[in-house]
Amino acid sequence: MMTGVKDFREGSMSVVRHTSAALEHTTAQISTNLQSQYERDHALLRAVEELKALVRQNNLLLQALTRRQQPVHELELSETFQFPMDTEEDLQRVENTLQDKTQEKALTTFLSSLGGCNPGDVVRRMLRHILTNRFSLCFNWLGRGGKKLSFAAYKICQVVRVAAATHKISASDCEATIKTWLKCSGDRSGGRKRRAERLHGGSPQHTGAPQQRRVPQLDTSSDDSDSSLE
Repeated sequence: MMTGVKDFREGSMSVVRHTSAALEHTTAQISTNLQSQYERDHALLRAVEELKALVRQNNLLLQALTRRQQPVHELELSETFQFPMDTEEDLQRVENTLQDKTQEKALTTFLSSLGGCNPGDVVRRMLRHILTNRFSLCFNWLGRGGKKLSFAAYKICQVVRVAAATHKISASDCEATIKTWLKCSGDRSGGRKRRAERLHGGSPQHTGAPQQRRVPQLDTSSDDSDSSLE
């Protein structure tokens, strides 16, 4: 009887030991599988986040390219814009066209797209595009003295200033560049060469500013403290 109980106990303990060993093995496998699954999930989530970042970057690049292509594909300039302007009739035609807000925006965007290597070059490129040297002789900033036209009084000036602002050029820097450019119109039209020839005893033929009928001035709230550039 005692021998049977002893055998039964030993058999039971053997079963428990085997069961415990099997359970430990199964638990270890489950733990290993869970760890592998966690690592796979973590790697997958990391890849998804990297992909999202790449998509965001590509969207920003696409938006930037779309804005730069806007002058060509979305905003069409009217055929009445014939640059560079060379007469007061050209100027008046441009001013009339700029009454259309869509055309004003189109010209602003186009002039901004001309670019430049620095703020001064950006503004000068716009001015060279819209005015001939000959016609630029007819302007100064405020037109004081009654001899020249006030560039600041015309809508085309405001268009240049807004286009310059898209390049983060301040209104004061843009204005200063315009004043200097207009003041130097005579030099660009041969004035510097004529002065040099006079100093060397030459007698060049005089070529002055073109005779123009005065265009009625528009009101301007601009104030100019630098009278040497007006």
